[in-house]
Amino acid sequence: MLMWRAVCVVAIVMLATTGTVSAAAGNVVSVTIDARAASEPVTRYEYGMFIEPIGGLIARTLWAEMLDDRKFYYPIVAAGQGPPVPSSVEGRPGVVYRKWRPIGADGVQMDSRDCYVGSHCPRVVLDGGSVHGFGQSGIGVAKGKAYRGHVVLQGDPGASVAITLIWGSGTDDRRQLALPALSSGWQSYPLDFVSGADCADARLEITGSGSGAFRVGTVSLMPADNIDGWRADTTSILQKLHSGMWRLPGGNFLSNWDWHGAIGPRDRRAPMFDHAWSAMQPNDLGMDEYMELTRILGVDPYLRCLDPGRDAHCGGFECHGCGIRAVWRAFWRWDCSCEGGRRLRATATPVPGGLCSSPGPCRQPDLSSRCHCRVDS
Repeated sequence: MLMWRAVCVVAIVMLATTGTVSAAAGNVVSVTIDARAASEPVTRYEYGMFIEPIGGLIARTLWAEMLDDRKFYYPIVAAGQGPPVPSSVEGRPGVVYRKWRPIGADGVQMDSRDCYVGSHCPRVVLDGGSVHGFGQSGIGVAKGKAYRGHVVLQGDPGASVAITLIWGSGTDDRRQLALPALSSGWQSYPLDFVSGADCADARLEITGSGSGAFRVGTVSLMPADNIDGWRADTTSILQKLHSGMWRLPGGNFLSNWDWHGAIGPRDRRAPMFDHAWSAMQPNDLGMDEYMELTRILGVDPYLRCLDPGRDAHCGGFECHGCGIRAVWRAFWRWDCSCEGGRRLRATATPVPGGLCSSPGPCRQPDLSSRCHCRVDS
């Protein structure tokens, strides 16, 4: 029979630390432990996590996008001809990403006219003979695994464009998708591949033949089993940590990140350069994506926002608690008559019963009953 009641006798011996202190003889303490009496459980917030987009930290571990610089922040030039990566503000080397490299001589130009996203986009000029375009190497693929994505193109009717995933040196170690005829307007074309082998240095090529020219607005490729853009494999591992909260979206990163640039369709968010870590960020990760990550992991978000005085929607705050996922937009939408509020109302995922569900100014939300906040005015 189990003994639910036990008596532990602990002898405490006081050891002398100096010549003037002596042990207290016979100093015995009795402790009674009742295993039937349970105390309050330890708070789930005792254990939390913190992550921020330090270069490719999130992009290479949790986010499912397989392509670097998918919105063409950097010019497409031959190896060794690009600008040097600046050091970080702390003097550390900047982050080096996989680069797009031209295919065919003098075929790729960076065009700044009416681009789909960002300040410029690649324009590939065709000469009616050889193939021209660009590609990116260093992509990891697994045998039998499906990968899906899309490419946004615009071009002349005489341009024939193909997207190819290559996982080996043999003629059969690839799959090529021939796209329909292009038009003068931007159009998105789906991509669907299954790798025929394991390869740590696969290559994606965007090439054209024929006449005229074509432009590429953006391109994306992810494992087909991604969860709203997040990796299924690594998020599954992190679920097992049973963290109470995750602090998002960063620390130093927030010193030069404007969250307004990361709302709306991901393809339309212009990339930015993070001077804190000296790294380009495609702005695919906004607060909607971070809230989705916390839902997948089963944790509460602990939001951090720093304001250098340019954003009326954020005075600088930290929040965490059970209701933040539902109210974070409300916190940043105190005044829907401002431009930022209108943009959020038009582009962000609606919140059931949200504060901006109807036209007019928003009331300031009362967050005290739904989360723990520290607001810096």
